[in-house]
Order: sequence, then C-alpha cells, then structure tokens
Amino acid sequence: MRTIPARIALCLLVSTPLLGQAMSEWRTTHDLPVAIAEVAGGDVEVLTAVLPAEASPPDTVAGFPAQLTARRGALLWSVRVPALLVQSALSEFVQTLATTGCAAVVLLGPVPARELEGPLAALEGVPVRPLPRVPCVLAEGGVEVRRGSPERVTLSLALPGPTDPRYDLIPALVAFLRARLATTFPDVRVESELEGACARLLVRLPAGQEHPRVVVRNLRQRLAALPATPPTQDEVSRAIASCQARAARAMVAGRAAALELAERLALGGGVAGALATPALDPATLAELAHQVLDGHAGFATLVEQERRPQGEPPQTLGNGVVVTVRWIPGETGVVAVALGGVDPLAGRRVLTAAAETAASEGWAASVGNTLGVPTLAVAAPAAGITAVMEHVSESLTGAREPGGDNLDAEVARALGLAERVTAETVSVALALPPEVDEGAEAAGKFFGSLPGGGVRTGATLATSGLAWKVGDGPPQEIGVVELPATAAGLVAGQVAQDRLSHEAGLRTFVLVPAGRVVLAVAGDGGSHVPALDVRLATLWKGACRPATAAEAMAAARRLLSLLYGDAAQATARAAAAVFLPVVPTDSQLLGTEAREVTAVLAGLPAWEKVPRFARGRAPQVVAPPPRKSGVRKSTS
Repeated sequence: MRTIPARIALCLLVSTPLLGQAMSEWRTTHDLPVAIAEVAGGDVEVLTAVLPAEASPPDTVAGFPAQLTARRGALLWSVRVPALLVQSALSEFVQTLATTGCAAVVLLGPVPARELEGPLAALEGVPVRPLPRVPCVLAEGGVEVRRGSPERVTLSLALPGPTDPRYDLIPALVAFLRARLATTFPDVRVESELEGACARLLVRLPAGQEHPRVVVRNLRQRLAALPATPPTQDEVSRAIASCQARAARAMVAGRAAALELAERLALGGGVAGALATPALDPATLAELAHQVLDGHAGFATLVEQERRPQGEPPQTLGNGVVVTVRWIPGETGVVAVALGGVDPLAGRRVLTAAAETAASEGWAASVGNTLGVPTLAVAAPAAGITAVMEHVSESLTGAREPGGDNLDAEVARALGLAERVTAETVSVALALPPEVDEGAEAAGKFFGSLPGGGVRTGATLATSGLAWKVGDGPPQEIGVVELPATAAGLVAGQVAQDRLSHEAGLRTFVLVPAGRVVLAVAGDGGSHVPALDVRLATLWKGACRPATAAEAMAAARRLLSLLYGDAAQATARAAAAVFLPVVPTDSQLLGTEAREVTAVLAGLPAWEKVPRFARGRAPQVVAPPPRKSGVRKSTS
C-alpha cells in the first residue's frame, strides 16, 4: 500500500468541540496542491478541482451529476458522491484531471485520508495548470454611481489575501465589524469576498431615507473612527463564536465549503486552519482592524435612483440678500451670485475680481450676463462649497470705488442703477449636492454679513429727447428703449440687437432697472452729435421693421442659449430671476411667432421720442464773411 508523503500536514482541530474534523494537505511531485477535509457525521463526499477556464469536463462522474462554477480565469468542478462509492468515483475524477490539468484538488466529507491513498496516488500524473495572477488594485477613496433601486451603498476594503497568515482571522474581523457598525447602522451587512487572489471586505448598507452619498460619507467616518476603541473581551468572544458557526457550514453546505477551500488552495494559500477556531485575543483583533481600516477609505459603489433637482422657496436674509437653494444629485455644487439694480459695468468688475479669487483656489468660475443682470457662477466639489461662499462674500464686501464718469455710467444713474454693491443688490442661488446639508446655513452666515445700502427704486425717465453735454470729445450717444416684459418683447429686442450688430460703431446691451427691461443702443463716431443722432435714427427705424419667421426663430434660440445651459448657467439664471420682471420658459421662447414680434417692434417709439444721452462735439459754426460798405462818400 502506498504511504502518503511526509509533507502531509495533519491538523486535528481539537479547539472546535462541535466538529470531529481533520485536515490533510500536501503537494504532489509536480507541485499540485491537494487537501482532504475530514468532516464526520455525513455520508457524502464532495470532490472538487480547480480547472483551466477552457476545460470541458464531463457532466457526470460515476453516474453522479457534476457542477461547474465559473471563476475569474478558472472553473470549479465538483461532484457529490456517496461515501461508499468514493473510491471508484475518485478514480474516474482523477482520470479526467489527467486530461484537463488543474490548479488544486480538495475532498471534503467523512472518508479519512488513509482510505483514499490508492486513488490519490494517481494525482501524480495530473499536470499542474496554475491560475492566472491578477494584480489586486483598489482605488482608495473612489466612488462609482449606478442607477437602480433600492438605493444602497457597498464599501469595499482590501483584506489580507489567501497566502497571508492573517487570512484565517478574517471571519473574526467580519463578525467584530458587523457588531460594531450595527450600533450605528442597524441594517448593515459585513462579509468577505475572494475574487481571484484579491480578498475584499464588503460593507453593504441600504440608504433608506438618506441619500446614498450622505450614507457613504457617514459610513467612512464611522469606520475611520472604529480602530480608536479596541475590542472588549466580550466582543472577541462573540467574534470567535461567529468563526465556530462559520466552520460548522462544512456540515450544512459541504459543496460550498469545498469550493472555497479549493479556490484558496489554488491561489497559493494554505487551508490547514480553515475549519479551525482561531486563537484570538483583543490585541490581535485590534491590530488586524487597525491594519485594514486605518488610513483606508475604500472604494464605494452607490446605487441611486434617478433624481430631478428639487428647489426650495427663496429666503430673504435680514440684510436683504435673497438666497435660493436647489438640491441636485451628484458630488459637485454651484454657487451663483447675481447683482440686480447695479450698473452692469460696475457689477461685472466686482464679479470678475471674485471669479479671479475663486480660480486661484482651483475652482471653476464664470462671469456672465443674464438679460442685463451680471452673474457669477462657481462650481466646486461638495467639500469646498462652504469655502466658495466665504471667498465670494469677502470679495463682495471689499470696498470699491465707482468706475468713473462716462456716458454708460450717466445712463445707469439716470435709470436708478447703483454704482456700488450692497446687500439689497445681491441674490445668491445654490445648487447643492445632498451631502452639503449645511449649505443654506452657511449662505446665511457669509452673505448675511454684507452691508446694506437702503432700498432703491428704479428712476423713471421724465422726458424723452436728447440730453447732450457739449464737449470737445468725439460724439457718443446712447438711447434707451423700454421693452415689454414678455417673451415676445424679449425676442423683439433680440431681433433689433441682431439687426444692429452688423453696423460699425454700434453696440447694444440690456439694462434692468427695478421691474423693467431696457434696451440700450449706443453709437459713436461721425463729425458731431447731431450727425450721429441722425444716423442712429435711421438705423433704429430699420431695426424696427417687420420681422421674418427666420429672424424671430434665430432670436428666440439665441435668447434660449443665453438663459438655459449647464448647471452653472441654470444656477446663475435662478440667482438673476429675482431681479428680472420675466424669465420666459424655453417653450415660450420657441413658441413666439413672427407676427407677435412684429407687433412689438411696431409699438416701439421712434428714435426722436426715445430718451437719449450724448456727449461730444457740436457742429462747427462758420462765421459769415464781413459785408462791403454800401454808403457812398459825400462830394460836398
């Protein structure tokens, strides 16, 4: 009779009183790992082998159905046979392995190793086909989001692999962490997983009423703090009891236990202590928890339902700043500021300085103009949103001198637009991810400190006509036309702007005094102001001619692109909406017909009746030549 080689490791599990178990483990002369787990009490033996992925083993062994389980780069082939027939079944099993080759063989059941020496001797002819090695890479701190329901979180952390001596302590660690986390997260599930040679700790948690991103943040914080409190002896005892219960699985689910042992053996690990109860004390368990958790954020997989942004009603702070909050999915937020009732040039200077400050911190910032209201939008990760609000509010608070006395500033003053930013001129819109739950309070803290300047109302231009400051400079003129606060009125104003944009020396822009939308037409050049005024009158008359369908549609689409866009633009629009008498929807803009636009254009005043502001030269007056005297000299 053949004697099993001396390399066999026989481990009697005397520390597990519930199971009469022993483990035999050795390698053939070709270095094929083999293990026999003796589990008393049953009458079925499980034969298991790890085959190459391309193998095609038979569906039956000795007439009993076999099962194939796919793994990365391999197949787990197993069959359950009665213990009385294991000799013949094992012989047929090994004959197949001699053809396919394999990476490991495991037998689990009541038959002791000494009774299987004959069939096992044939394993010397089985070629070794080791598993492909795949590097274990875990993106610490990473997050992936998948659509689905119910909403849940899975956090994956790296564990010691099957070749690590600490691998047998993983069941105790899993039980300890499950008990600790359950005090904060009652529905938590903690388990280990072996995929390839990579062992993972998986913490699964349903989101419930919380957003998954909030759940994963809280879970990571709890896991980071957990090693600071070492396990008690009572916790260690419960962890050991969990290991004993796990070992008992071999008596209930023998095939699953055999597959696990075979995969572990094929990956280079040992299985001698797999069914034993580990000797564990609080210091050992604490050290393992520290090594797995300390400094490791893990990789999170979030399952989220589709969410649409949800807005809250605007709130007015005590100093007059209006704050609007909208909750959006994701991990990035937007802080937008609009300055209403302010000279747009002065407002743009202030917001440009704030944008430069934000950009210096690494945040994405853009300065824009929403129908005449200057805006700033800053996008940042959730963790930086509060800092964005602090920096922007400080930029608004800083004192700035007025931009100077020019024609644009004169028109702005005439319309009642302020030269400085005060609290009443500020509107803040926040698009916040769920984890920035303190965003509204932070906005109140930072923007609530802006100084007020009193309530301003837009001035009404009392008279039409030309207000001209004669000087030696080149001719400049700006006329302001109030537009109807409707979608058709805005489209008509855009049609006029489009028509005038091709003229040399002309520019158009929109101003928003309180409750009104004003189109400004500015021109310069020419010999003197009256000549410029005549030119502008001619051009204005042409700009107000009937609109074609193509012009109306092009203008509507241009307005649509100015109002609607990405998250930053949408948030800026929400901030500016506080100061706008109308914010048309996309359907209202695109539904505006040419006849409506023509009616608005026809109703706009002629240039001579438009309030106009001018500076520059007057026509040069040429003095008449002196007359010759017609008086005849007297001869007397």
